[in-house]
Amino acid sequence: MGNVISGLAFVVFAGVFWVQRNYTSKFGGLFADPVIIAMAVLGLVLALLGLVQRRPSEHKSEVPLAGLIRAVLLLVAWVSLPGSRCCPRWATSSAVSCSSCSPRY
Repeated sequence: MGNVISGLAFVVFAGVFWVQRNYTSKFGGLFADPVIIAMAVLGLVLALLGLVQRRPSEHKSEVPLAGLIRAVLLLVAWVSLPGSRCCPRWATSSAVSCSSCSPRY
C-alpha cells in the first residue's frame, strides 16, 4: 500500500508543479516540462505496480518516533535561527523594501 500512496503523492506533486509553471523566457519550459511529465509518469507506474504486485505484509512497519521528533526539532531550530528572516544583500535595493533586515545590510 505504501507504493500506491507514494506514487499518487508523486502524481499530485507533479500536478502542483504543472499548474504553477511560468514561462518567463522563450526556452523556460524546455527542461521543466519533461521533468514534470517524467515525474508524473513514474508516479503512475509506481502506483500501478503497487496495485498489481500486492503481497501480504509479513511485518508491521512502525514509524520511528524518536527519529521523527529529532527531524521536527531540527527543522524548528533551523527556521528559528536569527539570520534566517533577514533579506539577502541584493534585496535591499531601492526597488525592494525589506523591513525585517538588520542594520548591517
